[in-house]
Amino acid sequence: MKTDKKILILLVLSIFAGIIYTSWDDASSAEHEKHQKDKQSSFIATEILRIFGQRVKFYGIVLDQFDNPVPGTTIEYSLMDPENFLRAFGGGTPEQCIEKTDANGRFSISGIGGSLTCFAKHPDYYQTDQSSHSRGYAAREKKVSHDDYENPIVLRLYKKGACEPLYYSCSDVIGKGSSWIRIPEEGLGINLANGRIQEKPTSLHITYKNDRAQKNEIRYDWEYVLRIPGGGFRERNGDFRFLPSLGATAGYLKRSEDFSFIAPEDGYPEEVRIGFRKGEKDWKSGKICHYFVKFPNGLYGLLEIDAGASGNVRFQALINPDPASRNLEYDIRNQINKNSASHHYSSSF
Repeated sequence: MKTDKKILILLVLSIFAGIIYTSWDDASSAEHEKHQKDKQSSFIATEILRIFGQRVKFYGIVLDQFDNPVPGTTIEYSLMDPENFLRAFGGGTPEQCIEKTDANGRFSISGIGGSLTCFAKHPDYYQTDQSSHSRGYAAREKKVSHDDYENPIVLRLYKKGACEPLYYSCSDVIGKGSSWIRIPEEGLGINLANGRIQEKPTSLHITYKNDRAQKNEIRYDWEYVLRIPGGGFRERNGDFRFLPSLGATAGYLKRSEDFSFIAPEDGYPEEVRIGFRKGEKDWKSGKICHYFVKFPNGLYGLLEIDAGASGNVRFQALINPDPASRNLEYDIRNQINKNSASHHYSSSF
């Protein structure tokens, strides 16, 4: 495949070299040059179609974390059209297509394309890093993987558990259209149940400081202090990409081990600090942190906060209003405050 790409690059470069060719004076020379260019273009077209015009027959199956088939899964895929590729020399627009898995979770894709990209999604399952597949097809490859029914590519989805009604909030409410909010010197109290500046039992208190002496100073000490009086924080590994900030109804988590939704019962210090010292080797101008949170009224939640070195933050949070439950598995269809402005937050972080 790499060799074919090199050939294609050389062919394309040769065309552009021909474009800047110095014109010959006599008509016969100009005619000869035109003939050579036409011959060259024809050769390039043949090579592109040879390399990228291979017919694809692809078989796949969608399974959950227990190896059960997932029927009715939507398979979105694209095949690079070689004619588009030829016209734009690599800038062709892939054709977007949709298939559904059958009762056994199987699907197949056929067509012509130099590359195939497909991914699976289902409203009752989370996507994982094994929910998509992409590969290139070149004429020189002796065998195309997954080109027979008995050798399908496996795409993985993770079945959702019992998703209870939850409150969702994010910084878009305070930012009034912007996902970033500025933390003032005196700090800020934010009600994580609705994303508003309020002093409530479900409020998060944030303060910020830095020792930046000049605006052009690249490295400096910066720190946020997060507090929930009477409650606290417990670090959670993994991201929260199942939240609506990414606009995904089905939800998405990057790694299969991130599916932890039951908040631990204890072990929540009231205060956590986020920041860097300018002397640290891995100093960064921002940091994203994820926490289980516990409130003084006995409720549990999830918090994702993106803290910038300059004093701007953005966040999103979930809270279970049932004090008898620590389940924080989210489904947008069960969101309590669906009409809140926070529901429309579409930035991703």
